[in-house]
Amino acid sequence: MKILLNFLILITLFSCATSKNKKNVKLDDVTQEDFKKADAVKYSNSSDQFSKVDMKETEALNAESIQRLEDPSDIDSKTVLDEIIVSCYEKDFKKAFELIEENHDQYRQHPIFWNQVGTCFMLQGKRRKALLFYNKALEFKTSYAPAFNNLGVMYRNEGSDQKALVAFTRSKKSNNLSKTPRFNLGNLYLEYGLYNHAIAMFKGLYNVAPSDIDVLAALGTAYLMKNDVNNSINYFSKIDDDYWARPYIGINYAYAKFLNNKKDMAKNILSEVDQKKLGSWNSYYGQIKSKVGVK
Repeated sequence: MKILLNFLILITLFSCATSKNKKNVKLDDVTQEDFKKADAVKYSNSSDQFSKVDMKETEALNAESIQRLEDPSDIDSKTVLDEIIVSCYEKDFKKAFELIEENHDQYRQHPIFWNQVGTCFMLQGKRRKALLFYNKALEFKTSYAPAFNNLGVMYRNEGSDQKALVAFTRSKKSNNLSKTPRFNLGNLYLEYGLYNHAIAMFKGLYNVAPSDIDVLAALGTAYLMKNDVNNSINYFSKIDDDYWARPYIGINYAYAKFLNNKKDMAKNILSEVDQKKLGSWNSYYGQIKSKVGVK
């Protein structure tokens, strides 16, 4: 399961880049308006929420992250901040950075603005620049949960799980209502077999998002690790069979059914797993396939 992003090249870079794009203006046509700087948009906590995404299967994090959406354009973009991050996830970086340059003056006091610049660089694989902008976001709001969360994602990607744990924990403490760091902490706990810790994280998410596919799968997996097969099946059974193709869902659900002596059902579920997408699940898939008796 994925670890999710929440959502300074120096100010002079924006000045230089912007000046290159300006059209030549005849001096006789210059008015006082040409010297006015765009007014800054006042920051509020509501700015950190995405516009409405009506997707039940990802409902736990729809207001905080669009990383799990198959099509980022599913978000109903109502602000330039939405447009920037959607463009980055669609890998239209040219458009994204044009929007960043054009709207710098209005949003320069917003931690979310700098956080999204960092995410654009993260998605480009430019780690040092991403780090710079995430820290810039923290300059404007020292307890900014999304920036701590994204630093955790960076550390996770680099294999520095201890640092990631600290960053995700700081993110959660910075905003106890934030769901993304809980999701990421839960997945980190699962990877290390700390199923009780994972259950605590994901149960909180389940209470507010009972239809979220990844939350259900995580709880099913955690209870399977705990050898609580009935609870595991209870959560997996809430997932539509269209999602059995996902290895982290189909394999574990099949194994839970096998342990519950429902071998035919286990074979049926396992046969739906998309073998082209096994990746790191390939070895585990082979083990469960052998146990269940699928040829």
